[in-house]
Amino acid sequence: WKTPAPGPDAYPELAFPMGVATPTFVVTAHIQRAPDRPSEADETAATALMAEVTEAVKANRQIEARRPLEQLVARYPETRAGKAAVRMLSELSIVGQAAPALEVDRWLKGSAPTASVPVTLLIFTEEWCPHCRKDLPEWTPRAAELKRRGVALVVLTKLTKSSTEAKFKDWLKEAGSPYAAAVERNSSMSTAFHVSGIPAAALVRNG
Repeated sequence: WKTPAPGPDAYPELAFPMGVATPTFVVTAHIQRAPDRPSEADETAATALMAEVTEAVKANRQIEARRPLEQLVARYPETRAGKAAVRMLSELSIVGQAAPALEVDRWLKGSAPTASVPVTLLIFTEEWCPHCRKDLPEWTPRAAELKRRGVALVVLTKLTKSSTEAKFKDWLKEAGSPYAAAVERNSSMSTAFHVSGIPAAALVRNG
């Protein structure tokens, strides 16, 4: 629509030159149509594909899980399952890839695994995270068995929000964690392993 601009008497600072017509302000409005919500049929189909994904992942068949995930992203991107599939597909993309070198800013407990250790389990966690506080203590009873099988476990944190080194160390003691723990450097490890939520874990075997 168009509306006349105020005249020079109203706003002397505009200082319209003599003989020049009063300018006109033009305002353009763009109305964008909201995207259609997924139909019930789409949600049902997407849920069925996600069930196929879950079954494959639980059976440690990650490669098989990629096909239904790709279908979810392509066919039903706006469904709840489709949005979750984007994150899962990103995480599964690192399976079978060369692992980056372990980069930490400082060790809060223990030290880096030696080169002779064939398997390293990285656990990404934060002291303030309620799910992490439940998850980490569950690893403690498995410590001896993991060590016997040649698995080194490293707990990684970024010390976000209200967390401090002192709080994190106290929590490790409270959880009974016998594992090495470190502050990762500039989120490099979380980025490399596509960590989008915590707690999360990555298993590195023979590089």
